[in-house]
Amino acid sequence: MNLEWLNIEQRRDNLLRPIIDSLNNGNHVPGYVLEDNVLKFEKTDEVLGVQKLIVVPKSFQWSLINTFHSALVHPGWEKTLHKIRETYYFDKMSTVVRDFVDNCVVCRTSKQTSGATQVQLHPISKPTVPFEVLHMDITGKLGTPNEQEYVVVTIDAYTKYVLLRHTNNKSQHSTLAALKQAIHLFGAPRQIIVDGGREFLGEFKMYCDRFGIEIHAISPGASRANGQVERVMATLKNGLIMIKNYKTPEWHTAVESLQLALNCTEHRTTGTAPLTLLTRRQNCVPPELLRLVNLDNSSIDMEVLERHVQQRMSAQSAKDKERFDKGRARIRNFQRGDFVLIKNNPRNQTSLDLKFSVPYEVYRVLENDRYLVKKVVGHHGRPRKVAHDQLRRAPQPAAGALAAVSPPDEHQPGPSGLTLPTAQASAAVAARASESESSD
Repeated sequence: MNLEWLNIEQRRDNLLRPIIDSLNNGNHVPGYVLEDNVLKFEKTDEVLGVQKLIVVPKSFQWSLINTFHSALVHPGWEKTLHKIRETYYFDKMSTVVRDFVDNCVVCRTSKQTSGATQVQLHPISKPTVPFEVLHMDITGKLGTPNEQEYVVVTIDAYTKYVLLRHTNNKSQHSTLAALKQAIHLFGAPRQIIVDGGREFLGEFKMYCDRFGIEIHAISPGASRANGQVERVMATLKNGLIMIKNYKTPEWHTAVESLQLALNCTEHRTTGTAPLTLLTRRQNCVPPELLRLVNLDNSSIDMEVLERHVQQRMSAQSAKDKERFDKGRARIRNFQRGDFVLIKNNPRNQTSLDLKFSVPYEVYRVLENDRYLVKKVVGHHGRPRKVAHDQLRRAPQPAAGALAAVSPPDEHQPGPSGLTLPTAQASAAVAARASESESSD
């Protein structure tokens, strides 16, 4: 730090100038001394003893924090503060350093969120009849690197009946074919719950719009909103692994057998098998088991069973919400006009890419802690629907966040010998964030 500029800025500071004048007049000011014409603060450390720390005028504080924070490769505020405290002192250091680091553009776009997540589970209303509401999703690629093989999963929200359809591509045509399969068996549903994937747009959406079938697209990253499919996906993949490695490499030939296995066994939520709810038969089994079950006493009182199922579904829903919400942070909702960053999709990134996008503005506040957001700069496009836990507050310009934009080698020296960010560096960071966003 250039001592000449430090002397000047200390004497320009409205809070420090009276202290310096008082010391120059021979008065005692508790905690402060003048040493080589530089104002210092005396601090007693139980290990290091008395230390004389350089007092930083307000005009130098942001630049000093930026220099330390950047040189140390953007640690958390506590580590940044600890390192600065070894040599320097200024009033309300903890607050100022934390404010700076909390609004560092590099940190806000590069680091994952930590601590308890601000999210709550909002259970959807439960249907009371079969195939009124469907959940749909499609697996990731299941074939070899040279093969494109997927399974479209369709689940009835009430009975939990599962339909599996093997396909060689992840397209709107494949998902529409799976939907038509369900419709031809059980009739058209009132609502379909899907994720925001492209395979549920285009001709799939046009078909649903044509016949008045409501599509409820969940916010990206909020897989809990389509939890019924997520749970079946895990079971499906485990089953396919066993089939491929222990029965036949041609696993797609056994998809229907796996479908039957899922539907003839008890579901955790309803306490009964999906096929039992549909057929009133208790012993709906694969043919290999026909000789091993009692088919004479398999009729079910459906009125009693349906009442039992609805009670179990309500109780399980409340239990799932309590378990999910436990340990979560209280949600601090965003308001219309707030600026936010969106978590980038890890599927489209390497582990070293930026974790959050360029700034967006909250365009509309939706129900169940969701928002419509639109880009602040560049091509705006259509507003995006995003869940609260996929967002973080954008750095506040008023807090001096732009002081932390530049990498260390893109700084220019300030008059004090400290480093200040260049406009080119700020643009570089924004461009990197934009590139990451374009892959989302």
